[in-house]
Amino acid sequence: MFANAVRPAAGMIRPGGGAGEGRYIRLLLKRSPASDAGWTQQFALSEVELLSGGDDIAQGGVPIASSQTSSTYSSARAFDKNISTYWQSANYAAAPQYIGYILPEPILIEAIDAIRIGIGSTYGLTSKAPREFDLQHSVDGESWETVFSVTEAGAWVVNTYKEFQVS
Repeated sequence: MFANAVRPAAGMIRPGGGAGEGRYIRLLLKRSPASDAGWTQQFALSEVELLSGGDDIAQGGVPIASSQTSSTYSSARAFDKNISTYWQSANYAAAPQYIGYILPEPILIEAIDAIRIGIGSTYGLTSKAPREFDLQHSVDGESWETVFSVTEAGAWVVNTYKEFQVS
């Protein structure tokens, strides 16, 4: 399923030093190719996986997002294991936006060793994929700590996953 995985250059990822327990995990999306081109900010992701030992731990919890275009493009779409569906932030929503997951129980944030993001083939998704983002965690969903940052995710290709090593 992940034969098309791409690993961005190591220099584009900055560890944030986040440590401790967290139940809330999110990607704080800061920039996309669309925003770089001066278009109205909007983000979209087909799949998000939080990997620990190769297993996706984003299961049995609740997907969350700062906004969505409609229920058709809800945050649950980014965690449904189907690259043909996707979450999309609300039209004209200002950056940053976030997509995340409330885990059923707290974990040590150090247990997350990678994040995998997939972009499907729907028209326009590659222009809405994140170019710059932070992986953050929280105990209460109010105060957030950055675990690591991606300053340049590079170009996205349809039906492809990118894997970002956290540790």
